Amino acid sequence: MKIRIITRTGLGREYDFDVDPSIIIRELKKRAGEKAGYSDLEKLWLVFDREVLYDEDTLEDYDIQADSTLELVDRTQRYRSLGGSFGVKFADVSDNQALKRTGWSKTAPRWRRTRHGLCLEGLCKNKNCEAYNSTVIMPVGYKRVDMLDDDSLEKITKCPTLTTLNLYHNSIRIIGAQHLGDALRHNKTLTTLDLGANKIGDVGAQHLGDSLKHNTTLTILNLRFNEIGQAGAQYLGDALKHNTTLITLGLQYNNIEDVGAQRLGDSLKHNTTLTKLDLVGNKIGDAGAQHLGDALKHNITLTTLKLWENQIGVVGAEHFGNALKQNTTLSTLNLEHNEIGVDVARRFANILQHNTILTTLNLGFNDIGDDVAQYLGDALRHNTTLTTLDLSGSDFGHAAAQHLGDLLKHNTALTKLNLEYNYIGDAGAQHLAHGLQHNTTLSTLNLEHNEIGVDVARRFANILQHNTILTTLNLGFNDIGDVGAQYLGDALRHNTTLTTLELSGSDFGHAAAQHLGDLLKHNTALTKLNLEYNFIGDAGAQHLAHGLQHNTTLTGLDLCSNEIGDVGAQHLRDALRYNTVILICSSAMPYLYLFFV
Repeated sequence: MKIRIITRTGLGREYDFDVDPSIIIRELKKRAGEKAGYSDLEKLWLVFDREVLYDEDTLEDYDIQADSTLELVDRTQRYRSLGGSFGVKFADVSDNQALKRTGWSKTAPRWRRTRHGLCLEGLCKNKNCEAYNSTVIMPVGYKRVDMLDDDSLEKITKCPTLTTLNLYHNSIRIIGAQHLGDALRHNKTLTTLDLGANKIGDVGAQHLGDSLKHNTTLTILNLRFNEIGQAGAQYLGDALKHNTTLITLGLQYNNIEDVGAQRLGDSLKHNTTLTKLDLVGNKIGDAGAQHLGDALKHNITLTTLKLWENQIGVVGAEHFGNALKQNTTLSTLNLEHNEIGVDVARRFANILQHNTILTTLNLGFNDIGDDVAQYLGDALRHNTTLTTLDLSGSDFGHAAAQHLGDLLKHNTALTKLNLEYNYIGDAGAQHLAHGLQHNTTLSTLNLEHNEIGVDVARRFANILQHNTILTTLNLGFNDIGDVGAQYLGDALRHNTTLTTLELSGSDFGHAAAQHLGDLLKHNTALTKLNLEYNFIGDAGAQHLAHGLQHNTTLTGLDLCSNEIGDVGAQHLRDALRYNTVILICSSAMPYLYLFFV
């Protein structure tokens, strides 16, 4: 296809190109730069419809069609002709051409239902949908929004009541971050800003960091998936030394690495307001962990630190262990998906015997093994503060489950225990069940993916007949089968405390659905039931639909990937006319999304 590129520097020449829609923006920029005589491509931007095109994307990513006109600009200069919203995509409603007022009707189809306030209208392109090729309305209602125009940055965020702004996954990038940063310097109402997945980079982080030094109202800032790197972390770290209001900072998946962790660690030694810091997936190793650990020895406000999916090994984890001996505020520590090993896990067990601050500890997916379960079990018998323990993916067998079962008999603080993706088997699950019979505090137990079968389902069913503490039980992806469903269904008829039951991937057929449908007729406590990835089919959907007609408490039902066709969907649709449950369906039932989700 043919496109035209206009240069915004020098003589402002125009060049025509014959390109494929799949061409990478970087390659197109290179061709345009060569024709225009530019040598430093890093200083150039390609712009379409006031939006900066990202180098790694393609023309088709931006839906750029044949005969379109793009602009090649020098990023080091400012161009007033591009307008104040350069780099940000908003609908222009200044002339009211994009607004439409429609009269009320009592005969409109379901997909045209509205309510007072703002409603968004679009064409349905789902061929399996009843509304295919029709315009569908999404009722938004009355929302408090910030109205922006291109005349002046001074008009941004003048709305006196706007407190939360979510711009996740747009195309804001550097220039947009600059505009928002300028706005934050003067804004007095915004408390929450989400700019995740906008590729603002380190320069965008610099603009926001500078604004945070002056802003006195923002308390929550989310910058996940923004490629800010080490330099961006440094800018934000410098900001934290001066900012006195931010309490939550999300920097997940930004490749800040050890150097960035060092900058943030240095700032935490001086910051007295930040309480939650999320550094998930940032390639932080032992060196970065050392700096963060040192910071925890001095910091007196941070309560939550999330570091899962990094590269912290034995040495780095030791630094956190040492820090916990001195720290008096950290209550949540997440080290999931690192490389801490058996020795460090044992060290944490020793710390927990004396620590009275930590309430949530996640050591999941660190392959710590059965021996560590024994250390943790012994350490937590008399711990009275830890309420949540995540040991998922820890390479636990039945021996580990025995130690944790013994723990449940004595511990009076733990409320949530996650053991998913282990190998405890029937023998291990029996130990946990025995522990539950004596436990008076555990409310959530996750045993998903643990190679347990129908005998364990029967044991847990017996416990649920008398247990009045457990509110959430996950037995998903275990081969408990139709018979196991019968045991659970019978047991839960009169249980009044369990509100969430996860049974996805349990090898259920239509017989299991019949037992669970009967359960729904009698149970008055269950609010969420997950049955995804089973084989209940149309017959099973009919049984569940019949149960839903008599149930008044269930609010969420997940039936994804259950071989349900049009017949089963019709049964569910009829049942939901008289029920407020949110049905999460499979692609086999597309039109149910439109009506009920």
